[in-house]
Amino acid sequence: MKDAIVIFICFILVILFGFSVASWSLLTTKEQVVWPNSTNGSVSNATVVVQGADGSSSWQLLRDVFNWGIWKVFGQVAEPYNDAVSENDAYGTFVFLFSIGFTVISNVLLLNVLIAMFNEKIQRVQEKSNELWRYQRFWLIYEIKDKTVLPPPLNTLCYLGQFIKYIYCRCKRIWKSLRQRQHMKKPTEQNSSVDIDLILSSVDTRQTNREKAIAASYWERIFQEEKQNKTLNKENDGMDKIMQNYDHQQSFHETLQTQKQLELIDKQIGDKGAQQLADVIRKTTTLTQLDLSKNRISDQGVQYLTDALLNNKVNLILTSFPLHIPRLSHQTIITLDLAANNITAQGVQYVANVCRNNKILTNINLSNNQIGDNGARHLADVIPYNTTLTTLKLENNQIGDHGVENLANALRHDMTLTTLSLASNNIEAQGARHLAQALSNNTTLNNINLRFNKIRDQGAHTLAYALMNYMDVGVATLDLGYNRIGDRGAHDLADVLQFDSTLTKLEITGNPITISAAKYMSQTLRHKLFAKQTLTKLELRDNEIRAEGALYLADIISNNTTLVELDLNDNDIRDQGLKYLAGAFRKSKALTTLSLAGNKIEDQGMHHLANAFQNTTTLTALDLGRNKIGNLGIKYLADGFQNNKMLTKVDLANNEIGAEGTQYLAKALENNKTLIKLKLANNEIGTEGTQHLAKALENNNTLTELDLTANKIGDEGTQYLANAFKNNNKLTTLSLTANEIEDQGAEYLASAFQENKTLTTLVLYNNYIADEGAQHLADAFRNNNTLVNLDLYGNEIGDQGAQHLADAFRNNATLIQLYLEDNKTSDEEQHRQTDVTPSGKTLITFDLKDEEKGAERAQYLADIFANNETLNTLSLENDNIGSQGTQHLANAFQNNKTLTTLNLANNEIGDEGVQHLTKILENNNTLTTLNLANNGINAEGTEHLAKALEGNKTLITLNLSSNEIGTEGAQHLAKALENNKTLTELDLANNEIDNEGTQYLAKALETNNTLTALNLASNKIDTEGIEQLTSFLRNNTTLVTLNLNDNKLNVDGVKHLAVGLQNNNTLHKLDLTRNQIGDQGAQDLATAFRDNKTLAYLGLDGNKIKQQGAQHLAAAFGNNETLTFLDLAGNEIGDQGAQDLAATFRNNTTLTTLDLRRNEIGKVSKHHVMQTLRENTRLKLFLWDDWDDLG
Repeated sequence: MKDAIVIFICFILVILFGFSVASWSLLTTKEQVVWPNSTNGSVSNATVVVQGADGSSSWQLLRDVFNWGIWKVFGQVAEPYNDAVSENDAYGTFVFLFSIGFTVISNVLLLNVLIAMFNEKIQRVQEKSNELWRYQRFWLIYEIKDKTVLPPPLNTLCYLGQFIKYIYCRCKRIWKSLRQRQHMKKPTEQNSSVDIDLILSSVDTRQTNREKAIAASYWERIFQEEKQNKTLNKENDGMDKIMQNYDHQQSFHETLQTQKQLELIDKQIGDKGAQQLADVIRKTTTLTQLDLSKNRISDQGVQYLTDALLNNKVNLILTSFPLHIPRLSHQTIITLDLAANNITAQGVQYVANVCRNNKILTNINLSNNQIGDNGARHLADVIPYNTTLTTLKLENNQIGDHGVENLANALRHDMTLTTLSLASNNIEAQGARHLAQALSNNTTLNNINLRFNKIRDQGAHTLAYALMNYMDVGVATLDLGYNRIGDRGAHDLADVLQFDSTLTKLEITGNPITISAAKYMSQTLRHKLFAKQTLTKLELRDNEIRAEGALYLADIISNNTTLVELDLNDNDIRDQGLKYLAGAFRKSKALTTLSLAGNKIEDQGMHHLANAFQNTTTLTALDLGRNKIGNLGIKYLADGFQNNKMLTKVDLANNEIGAEGTQYLAKALENNKTLIKLKLANNEIGTEGTQHLAKALENNNTLTELDLTANKIGDEGTQYLANAFKNNNKLTTLSLTANEIEDQGAEYLASAFQENKTLTTLVLYNNYIADEGAQHLADAFRNNNTLVNLDLYGNEIGDQGAQHLADAFRNNATLIQLYLEDNKTSDEEQHRQTDVTPSGKTLITFDLKDEEKGAERAQYLADIFANNETLNTLSLENDNIGSQGTQHLANAFQNNKTLTTLNLANNEIGDEGVQHLTKILENNNTLTTLNLANNGINAEGTEHLAKALEGNKTLITLNLSSNEIGTEGAQHLAKALENNKTLTELDLANNEIDNEGTQYLAKALETNNTLTALNLASNKIDTEGIEQLTSFLRNNTTLVTLNLNDNKLNVDGVKHLAVGLQNNNTLHKLDLTRNQIGDQGAQDLATAFRDNKTLAYLGLDGNKIKQQGAQHLAAAFGNNETLTFLDLAGNEIGDQGAQDLAATFRNNTTLTTLDLRRNEIGKVSKHHVMQTLRENTRLKLFLWDDWDDLG
């Protein structure tokens, strides 16, 4: 608004002053204007423009000129000047007309500006009012939902009635329980369902339904108005497009809450759309993949989304009565794609907060935003603390060397990230140096993408140094394409291939590498890789190697014994370069895959290659796509096929091959005994060429995959192929995409498939098949037992054809994928396609992790597997089956004779669901592993489980972590453990067991002789609880693993623990991470383990251990021959403590891992430690945690 006013004023002044100058110049003579004085009759001279006039005259002139325009425009000419005007204004008419035009224009502009300003203000008020009205309507609905039917003070009667109903239900339940115990009968399914119905009936369903009806009506009207409103911005338009797909089925929110994968790519939903999605994400328990790339989402939208991700929970709270129902929480989203939005560093800070607290997110894509160095810093702050993130993509984000420095520092402490993509940023040699430093400590990062940066030769040198000198580096794939790396950098990278033992793929595509570098690389690989040969794949695509470079690379192929894949695509090697390579193929003893696509190879080059085929004994895959082989080149190639005994895959796509060339190829296929995959896409074989191929397929007994995409085959060519398939018993995959096939061609194929018993994949993408053709295919596949994938995408199949296909595949036991997108089917028919029931008679493992299936789907699965005789593993993690779904599964598997593993983690089954599962534990004789983590189970559910465990003879592993069993639940489990003789692993982490619950468990375990692993992490156990465990640990002879991570152990608690472990001869792993044992605690542990012969793993991360404690541990483990892993990270052992440990383990041959990071160790001491432990080749040392030079 302010800018518009300023511009308008400037515009007025410019025109006004221009008018003044123009009109004044028309009045004046060259030097003077005579101004008669009307008062005294005298004449005065006013100088207008006089050479050499003084400053005061010039200023007077400027003022007169400016005032003249104002007077003329607004009619305020002063009296003394009237006569002068009449005498000198020779152009008065023109000036008058000019002033009128100026006045009109200026006033029109002023009026338009005022209208625009007020219109903008009105629009803002309307938008704000609409938004406020939505909130007011929501709170009105929310208030109505919670109100009672009767007004105050009569509403007390409603609350009294609810309380009486609750007491009645509770008493009835207790009475039934007592009655069942008296008659020693199991609770029936009917009683369970009656109980839950009575409980849920206490909710005022009438008010809830009213709320839903009001909300649905309101949102339907709002969305309809928004669709018709042409003034809404693109953000709301994007959301309207999404909602149009669901208007005829169900509401927007209900639909999204049932999705596992949500892809809203390039929908322009903006921040408002992100806000609406955030409301859905908070409630969903099934969404695992969220793709919001290209949506103009800014930092505000990211804030909405990340807040929802942190609160991605389902809360079931019934406030009508004081019945306790546990809170069920789930974090489900594992993949988040926010690429190509408007996210800056502030938005990344919100994402970083998610990474810090979310325990399930594994993949984040923030490519093509503007996060910069500050955004990279925010991510770097949380990477060391995240334990799940494996893939991070930050491509094209204006990240420079400083941002990479922060990320590299984080990578020193990270143990989970495996893939980091920093392509298309502003990374130079210094940034590459920081990454190289990080590799000295990081052992998990194995894929690094630095494509399209500017690391140049110096950056390549530092990375090469790191890869060669740090033995723990695990980088397997390094992409340095398009980084302005010259010959010097290529030399260094070639040296990496000599020394590095893990690098299997090096990408240096698109760098200005000359023939000299190619020559050096060939010499390095030829003469030096004999001592340590590890390189298996080398990609040099899109460089400038040409024929001369191919000459030197030919040496690599001739003598190297490990290189199996060579990619020279798009290098302009032409026929001459292929001649050099062909000579090497005859001598190669290792190369199996060769890619030469896009190299302008013509028929002469194929002549050289064909000659090489006849003698090569290793090459199995050849890519010659996008060349200019032509018919004559195919003739040479076909001659080579006839004698070659190894080649199995050939790509000849986009090679100007016609019917004549296809004829040569067909003749070769008739006698070839090795080729299994042939790609002829995007050529010109036509109907005639197809006829030749069909004849070859009748006699060929090896080819299994054939791609004839975009070859203008038509119905007639399809007929030839169909006739060949009737007799062919090898072909499994056929692609006929974009071949102008209509219903008649589909009929030919259908006829062939009724007899064909081998085809598993048929791709008919983008043809002209309609309902009639779909019916023919459906009839053919109705009894087919081999087809697995059928792609009919982009045809003209309507509802009738889709119905035929659905009927045909409803009882099909082999089809896995059926694609009918982009046809003419309605949504109802597309939904019907999903109702395909598998037989399940051969299924061994069934995994629906992170799928939204729910109770109905669980019932569906239960029906399928009720009589299954092979299934041994069933995983329904994050499936939202609830207690009802658990009941269906329990009924199905209680008498199952094969199921050994059941994973129901994160399913909201609650206490009622556990009660149903007891049927399996009581009757099933095969189940060995049961995972019930994070299911809202409290003491009541634990009681049911404990009773079942007392008589169970098969269960070995039980996971109850992240529930709410508490002290009472621990007591129930303890009673079960006294009698159970089979359970070996028990996970009770994060269950609020505390000291009293630990006491019950410890007492029970004193007589238990089977438990080998016990996890009590995050249970608020302190000295009192550890003291209860002492007696158990002193006498136990079976426990192998004990996890007390993140409790409240202090010096006194460790003292009790040490007493219990002093004579223990069975414990192999002890985890005391994130406690507070200090130096004294370390001394007590050292005393306990001084003569220990069994402990192999000791975790003491974050325990405030200083130099003295490190010395005690060093003395205790100096001669130890069993400890293999010692974690002392995050303590305060200092320089001397580190040196003492290094001296202790200098000659130790059993310790394999020592973690001393974050311990206030100076740079000099770190080098001393490394020097001391240099000769210990078995030890993996984690030491560096700050920025030290490579040296």
